Amino acid sequence: MPLPSRAGRLDRAGRSGPSQEGRAGFTTPGAPSTLQRVALTEERLAQDLTAAMKARDAQRVAVLRGVVAAAKHLKVERRVPQLEEADLVQVIRREVRKRDEAEEYAVKGGRDDLVTQNRGERAILEGYVPAQLGGDELEHAIRDALAGGTARQLGAVMTALRERFPGRVDGKAASELARKILAEPAAG
Repeated sequence: MPLPSRAGRLDRAGRSGPSQEGRAGFTTPGAPSTLQRVALTEERLAQDLTAAMKARDAQRVAVLRGVVAAAKHLKVERRVPQLEEADLVQVIRREVRKRDEAEEYAVKGGRDDLVTQNRGERAILEGYVPAQLGGDELEHAIRDALAGGTARQLGAVMTALRERFPGRVDGKAASELARKILAEPAAG
């Protein structure tokens, strides 16, 4: 029976350390995942945390532990047994914003090590959220919502966007663009 492969040890075949095959970007921060996008669930986060622990990827473990803790906190706060995917995406986007802010302060402080760390953590987190709608897609979605009978009010448009594209709408950009479009004279 071969010895368990650990970093710094040789197995019976003379190989050192764990195999790099089948790791799907665990060792390289920001490496694209070879897996197709799977619905974001608490179970998936727990599985990815376990896989990161087994791969001994300390940065991914730390990031995922923070996300799991934030998700549990939100679950307790809302008193629900399970969080929806949109709620988990919101939690992860909040964590991404924290990394952005921390990176800003690290740049101001001249801490290149922290800049690199925050970029790596943000890359890990961004692998869990769907891509944001681009400017043209967002404008098209707003115009579609208005054409579909949504009231010509900012709140109604934003609600329609959030329902149609959960987790994919940047609220600030969407509200600015919706204001511009709502300011245009109504067609018809």
